[in-house]
Amino acid sequence: MEKITILIADDHKLIRETWSYILNSDPRFEVVAECGDAEEAVELAKQSLDAEQKKYALGASTSTLVLQNQSALATAESNLVSAMAAYEKAQIELDRATGLLLEHAGINLSDAERGEVTHMPKVPYVTPRTDVQSVMPQQPPSQQ
Repeated sequence: MEKITILIADDHKLIRETWSYILNSDPRFEVVAECGDAEEAVELAKQSLDAEQKKYALGASTSTLVLQNQSALATAESNLVSAMAAYEKAQIELDRATGLLLEHAGINLSDAERGEVTHMPKVPYVTPRTDVQSVMPQQPPSQQ
């Protein structure tokens, strides 16, 4: 029976070592690498894919193994995006919990009280829509 290969990614070394010990004690699994974060996992997956593609080019590997490494890279990249999204959500939640959300987003409460929007809020990774008419007041041309 072919072993299931596993890459363990966690920022706590003790957790990585514990999972490695548990999984390696089961003959069905083989821990092939450990890393401290999702970015490092992507780099390891890229290196593994590159090595497998070189072995395939030399005739020492199979297309199945190359595809498995491509799949592992896609999974690692997906995990990285998920980790980045979770981090951003945690930052927003921290700002909300500490009462700094409006300030950090550049939202002026006096504008809200007047019912006016004088500038766009600063929301990370969000850009204004281009397919709708803006409700922002037009800036008069600067006098020179």
